[in-house]
Amino acid sequence: MTVRRELDFNRDLQAVGVANLLAALVCLAAWLGGPKLLGAIPFAVTGGLLVFLRVSLLANWLLDRSRYLSPLENAVLLAILLVTMLSGWVAALMAGLVLALLLFVIDYSRISAVRSLITGRTRRSHVDRRPARSRLLDRYGDSILVICLQGHLFCGTAHILRRTIMERLEVPSRSRPHWILLDLRLTSGLDASAVHTFQRLAQICESAGIELVFSGLSNDTRRLLLRSGILAGDREGHDWFSDLDHGLEFCENELLPFTLRR
Repeated sequence: MTVRRELDFNRDLQAVGVANLLAALVCLAAWLGGPKLLGAIPFAVTGGLLVFLRVSLLANWLLDRSRYLSPLENAVLLAILLVTMLSGWVAALMAGLVLALLLFVIDYSRISAVRSLITGRTRRSHVDRRPARSRLLDRYGDSILVICLQGHLFCGTAHILRRTIMERLEVPSRSRPHWILLDLRLTSGLDASAVHTFQRLAQICESAGIELVFSGLSNDTRRLLLRSGILAGDREGHDWFSDLDHGLEFCENELLPFTLRR
């Protein structure tokens, strides 16, 4: 509700403190007075108070705030309400935690893990090359596919990366990339499902004669890829590089000998 005035946190905290103090005094009086004091309170008052609290809570979340929630969030609220009516608040609390986690996974998986998709023709390393070799890279640069990733890689986003690469591999062999460079500089981490996706991609690339290269790895990510067998060694210079520029330089140096033979 909009009150159209500046919030005074000191006054609000004082009001909450006074309310808590009064509630504590009422509980203390009920405990000292025993059943006689509770019996003096009309049943309609306590029952009406409970009904008012429940109805106001339902009206607040199911009616007033439903306009600001997505259909999935409204469905979660209704599911929690149903579980509360059937099994109690403990089961509803557990169901709410599980549904909120699933809702987070669904929403986060909609964010693409692929930030940009470029080739060696549109993005070149900073190495100063001869004009003839630069023309060769301009001509055959599509053989290098650069995929810049972002965010946290998990089961909800790793499949997007796999689908993106598989779409590139389903084209005729002449148009397929021969080097795939994955830049993880903007990623915050990866879980076991993402590691499994990288393992599967490494197997697919190896069977297709494509070299899979990584760049921008954090120390934790590099150790994880080493333990899973995706990276061949801990030394930079073959299948992983500290940044995208060095990774591009490696792929270009690998590409140039093939173009010179044509």
